[in-house]
Amino acid sequence: MRTKIKDNLHVLWLLFWPAQIIWYAILEENAREMPRFFTVHSFLDDFIPFVPSFVIFYLLWYVYIAGGMLYFTFIEKEGFYRLIAFMYTEIFLCLLFCTIFPNGHNMRPDLSGATDIFSRIVKLIYDADPHCVTIMPSMHVMNATAVTLAVTKSKCLSMRKWLVRGCWLFNILVAMSTVLIKQHSFLDVLAAVVVCLILYVLVYRTNFPVLSKNK
Repeated sequence: MRTKIKDNLHVLWLLFWPAQIIWYAILEENAREMPRFFTVHSFLDDFIPFVPSFVIFYLLWYVYIAGGMLYFTFIEKEGFYRLIAFMYTEIFLCLLFCTIFPNGHNMRPDLSGATDIFSRIVKLIYDADPHCVTIMPSMHVMNATAVTLAVTKSKCLSMRKWLVRGCWLFNILVAMSTVLIKQHSFLDVLAAVVVCLILYVLVYRTNFPVLSKNK
């Protein structure tokens, strides 16, 4: 019994999630009233159309993240440590940046008269997230990339090439969805890619002993 508990102590790392959610919630409620709030916008955002059907990929992101976390938590412990190192670091950096430089955008279309199903779903998202803040860099993009990289580097899953390609395709669709339903600016996605490139080198190209636990 003690051995079984010891073998699963890594699950305790998941307890950091509530702290991150609370920090995020505080920023969501107060960002626009904080000093130095700035609006994120690039000229490219003006050329990106509103495509409500991409909300499908935006919502499937939640299933993707939950599925990835469950798999690596209970099946591949070494992959779990690297996934957690990547994901927790990018979330922390995002929340820290948004605390120092609170940000948001004002590009959402008016969907009050929406009639099609996809626009109505997007409106529900807008209503649940009315402030549209804490957006740079995009955690949607970074968390999806964290899971995709974990799959790509997995000893077991990486052998399924169709799965790896499918994950990367989904990752791209998620990134597209964030700007096509006007939840994020192009700059949010670009910033997320930069953070992910840096963390990829640190987490997957550097052999820290703490990230190589497999027992």
